[in-house]
Amino acid sequence: MGVVFAAIAQLTGINIIFYYAPLIFEKTHVGGSVLFQTVLTGVVNLIFTIVAFWLIDRIGRKKLLLAGSAVMGTCMVIVGILFYTDNLDNYLVLAAIFVYIAAFACTWGAVLWVYVAEIFSNKIRGSATSFAIFGNWTANAIVSWTFPVMLSGMGAPVTFFIYGVINFLMIAFVAKYVFETKGVSLEKVESMYANL
Repeated sequence: MGVVFAAIAQLTGINIIFYYAPLIFEKTHVGGSVLFQTVLTGVVNLIFTIVAFWLIDRIGRKKLLLAGSAVMGTCMVIVGILFYTDNLDNYLVLAAIFVYIAAFACTWGAVLWVYVAEIFSNKIRGSATSFAIFGNWTANAIVSWTFPVMLSGMGAPVTFFIYGVINFLMIAFVAKYVFETKGVSLEKVESMYANL
């Protein structure tokens, strides 16, 4: 569960935005220089990661993940539609990308690191968390390698639609397999997953 959870955090497509932001922003024709827009992705990520510190124990992990997947899926579909209609000369594409980054930063981006550390028993927590994070970085490599292939082979609209659908499917995954761990002792979390 920990490995799958950590790996699918990459299937949100967050690193295709971070790694290929200049390529994506080159195709849009608004908002100033590509370098400035790329720097803004990092600024948005930082601000909303700080917001996540405030939200994670107030709202709870599961609600954040559900909301984040819904917002990110919607943003990816919007970006796909804008590429499909070749309507890239307006600020909506930038807004959709920045809202997407904000949604990831204060949901999946923060919850991943907290949740993976919470679900393992004390005996194996260190090694199991390491193994789960290895799954995260493996998925990151796969997503990073496949994105340019998808972009050139299927085009930007289909590629972003696929990531939108993946984000919506993650709602079902979270609803079924992710337990709320806010305010729950580590021992109780372990027993919840032992009975899964």
